[in-house]
Amino acid sequence: MRKIFLSTLFWGILCLQIVVGQNSNQHSGSKKEDFLESNINNFFMPSIIKDQEGGNHKNAMDILNDLLKNKNLKLKYPESYSKLKERQIVSLFALKRDKEAINTFNEILPLKENIKDFEGLCFLNGEMSNYYLTQNRKSKAKSHAISACDNALKTGDKELQFEKIEFLLVNFQESALSEYFNKHAQLKEDLIREINEVEKSLDRANHLNFEKERSNKKLIEEKKLLNLEIEKQKQQKMVAGLVAMIALFTLCFVLLLFTKKKRKIFQSNELEKERVKYQERDKIAQKLRGPVLTNLHGIRRNAELFNLGIEKGDSQKYKSFLNDLESLENELDKVSDDLTTSNKQDFNISIHQLFYKKSKEGNFTYDLELGNKKWTDLEDKYLNIIYTTLQELLQNTLKHAKATKVKLSIKRSKNDVFLKYKDNGIGFNINNQINGIGLKNIKSKVEKLNGESSIFSKPEKGMQIEIKLPLRH
Repeated sequence: MRKIFLSTLFWGILCLQIVVGQNSNQHSGSKKEDFLESNINNFFMPSIIKDQEGGNHKNAMDILNDLLKNKNLKLKYPESYSKLKERQIVSLFALKRDKEAINTFNEILPLKENIKDFEGLCFLNGEMSNYYLTQNRKSKAKSHAISACDNALKTGDKELQFEKIEFLLVNFQESALSEYFNKHAQLKEDLIREINEVEKSLDRANHLNFEKERSNKKLIEEKKLLNLEIEKQKQQKMVAGLVAMIALFTLCFVLLLFTKKKRKIFQSNELEKERVKYQERDKIAQKLRGPVLTNLHGIRRNAELFNLGIEKGDSQKYKSFLNDLESLENELDKVSDDLTTSNKQDFNISIHQLFYKKSKEGNFTYDLELGNKKWTDLEDKYLNIIYTTLQELLQNTLKHAKATKVKLSIKRSKNDVFLKYKDNGIGFNINNQINGIGLKNIKSKVEKLNGESSIFSKPEKGMQIEIKLPLRH
């Protein structure tokens, strides 16, 4: 599409040029750039160079071939024609069409010399030198490099001269090139001097700008000072009327502050008393919920297992004994819940504190993933189950597991809580230990809330328990 667009544009410009060209000689004594030549230089040439620099040489060749179809281009616009041929040589070399590139060079060389396009000759000889270097034909490469230098020296572009001579000296380090060594050194000195002069000019310009800015800043500061003085005078007029009012307000404020401070001290003392009271209640609740309730639950569960040897006459007493144990367990659990005053907002902190304390006792490290969910929308029984389960698991780790690392993950979805606890302790045989007091207690608590629990362990492989609790918001 781009090729068709550029081709159509070219022929449209050519037709327009023919129409406009009829009046091109009206201004005698002044050379006016032709319309077609202007578009070649200002529109087509940048597009071709952009394609070549981007590696799109096929597209560049299509544009060049379209432009070079104009048979009058060489005679009427030799400079533009020669520049298009320069770019054609670049793309031919890039497309590995070396013979065509060399033939094009030989074709365009006399025209370049005739119009004295020294920069173009410098460019073309540089391209040829690069090509012959890639072919390891150093003699040819050197000859073209020298031609590039000689043509560069005919231009007034010192940077171009320095570039071509440096290329020659770097790639062909021979004593016969001594004159170029001297010229290279001279150009280097000239360029350094010019750079220094430019820098000095910039320094002078910067200095002038600095002085100007400083002068402007000074004027701005003076204006600010004047405005401040005016504002100060206005304020002084207001101060006299405000002094009495401020004194009155100050007195009122001091009295109010004194009253507030006195009230705050009283409230602080009352809050401290309440905090101490509830703190003690929490300690008692945790002790009840921890080892007391756990052991009581374990005793009841084990007692249920030893009913085989009881005589029929004592069966009723045995059941009554179990009922009394269960009733006592429920009462203690209710008392524990009533005593618990921990804020749900601090539930994550409570877990952190629990693990920190137990890790110090058991000399193990831990990793907690508790998420960012809030717990304020859950009933206390969910939090109690999670907390007491963690207490029991940590107690098991301390007493039996000999673990050095514990990992806990608690995640919440909309309808469930997922808990995963893992240690790297000595583990145990699931078939032998599944009815242990601690694990059975955990399973029983979870089932009370319609939850599910899974235990995984092998000797010397640690232990992992996964719990899923369905939520009721």
